[in-house]
Amino acid sequence: MCMVYDTMPELDAGRHVLSTVRLTDFRNPRPCEGFRYTSSGVRIDCDIEMDDHSGHLVAHPCYEPLQKFVQLFEAGDNSTVLFDEISSSFSARSSMSLPSPVLRKIKQLRKGDSIVRYTCPSYMDADVALRRVSQGVTMCSSFVGVDVPGRLWRAHKLFRHLTYNAEKLNDLDGNDREQDKDAKKVRAERFGMVWGPRSGAFNAFDTYWTASELGWVDESGKCIRCGGSRPSRKCACKETEQ
Repeated sequence: MCMVYDTMPELDAGRHVLSTVRLTDFRNPRPCEGFRYTSSGVRIDCDIEMDDHSGHLVAHPCYEPLQKFVQLFEAGDNSTVLFDEISSSFSARSSMSLPSPVLRKIKQLRKGDSIVRYTCPSYMDADVALRRVSQGVTMCSSFVGVDVPGRLWRAHKLFRHLTYNAEKLNDLDGNDREQDKDAKKVRAERFGMVWGPRSGAFNAFDTYWTASELGWVDESGKCIRCGGSRPSRKCACKETEQ
């Protein structure tokens, strides 16, 4: 919710947003009819494959589903990229989890005035190479839980956001925090409280839709569905003749 909340002004400004979480038209929330119009007026089919689309809201016109790494290179300048549950795409458990071309692209986003936001259950779950180029880390806590009919997990309405300098967090590890809490304590640079129902963010995305994944192959090259190996495919790109 915090990530989408920070992105809402950019959506209002018509900025192109690539996202693994589905973003909805929060200024004009309405049931999806199986299609939507982009910010340029182009009609496209709904990104959710289902027979009845009335169970969810229409997608935001500036939103593009992020489903392949190559989209990061085709997005162009002045774009925002959102990774929800990034540990499912870029894990911290392997040094090979973040493809080097993607890392190079992320490091150079500032040149095109583009930014990346990502979420994970714990900051240390994110790829170490990604943490090194992160600038800010917002720790989120939620309160005022209410029961949701038909669901075991409760929904929350009040959110606290504490934003830290990412460089200072990267310099500390878990042992430092436990051994010398007073000397090693990092203070938040920004503090905010958000009442969810009034923020508009609840209408900007559907928290119950699963985040899209950027592949079905693990670090060893095996399919995570059946366990079989996936050989590397020969590149079919053609070099441009000068």
